[in-house]
Amino acid sequence: MRRQHRPARYFAVVSLIALGLTGCGGVPLAPTAPSGFDLSGVWVIDEETTLGPGEGRSLRSGFMIQDFPLLAARQMRIEQDARSMGIEYERGSYRDVSWGERRRGIWEVRAGWHEGVLHIYSEAPDTSASELWSLSENGDRLEINIEVRSNREQSFRRVFRRRSVI
Repeated sequence: MRRQHRPARYFAVVSLIALGLTGCGGVPLAPTAPSGFDLSGVWVIDEETTLGPGEGRSLRSGFMIQDFPLLAARQMRIEQDARSMGIEYERGSYRDVSWGERRRGIWEVRAGWHEGVLHIYSEAPDTSASELWSLSENGDRLEINIEVRSNREQSFRRVFRRRSVI
């Protein structure tokens, strides 16, 4: 019987999706960023590789954009330090993510790293979301896989490129 070989990238993607589907349970998260994982800077959407609302996957309602401005962001500026990161989106909305477990309004948020990937899990009474932030080795490409679960599950992939400072 001939054995099928799957590329390593296939297994990495399947692993990321499986981790994302586990939600807040079970995945141990480190409170400090791995060496070289610095998101500070300006990030611009990569239209060719992003899968999101603009590609036929409609958002169920406006609350998703309000709670997850990342889903509509075309650009974002990130400041990261040892305890948190602040994200400013082009339309003036802002998000602060602290490493560890925090309560933000109705949301219980858990953020940290597992196997070199930043995991952000958010839970509210009727909605939960998982975000997996993967930074390329050279630090110029950021891929964010998002699963939002409420009445139904929706998946998005947002890919950004770091804008060079001129």
